[in-house]
Amino acid sequence: MDSYFGINPTQSARSGLARFNPKSGFKAVGAELGFVYPVFENWEILTMIEYSQLIGDAADSPISKDDSVLFGGLTVSYKF
Repeated sequence: MDSYFGINPTQSARSGLARFNPKSGFKAVGAELGFVYPVFENWEILTMIEYSQLIGDAADSPISKDDSVLFGGLTVSYKF
């Protein structure tokens, strides 16, 4: 947690952000949903959507501006 969300005194002086020493714990919670749709015998389409929410000290860090992320993806694949 400290590597990603902590701000030590040197970093604070350089960035202007307040010092922050996060404690250990869970970083985020989320959910993912995906579908595979066969188009032809060897072709398929995969769609997915994922939502993630920072929690605890990760969400409280001055580095974290957006505490939630929504991501989507689309893939076309061919099976040999």
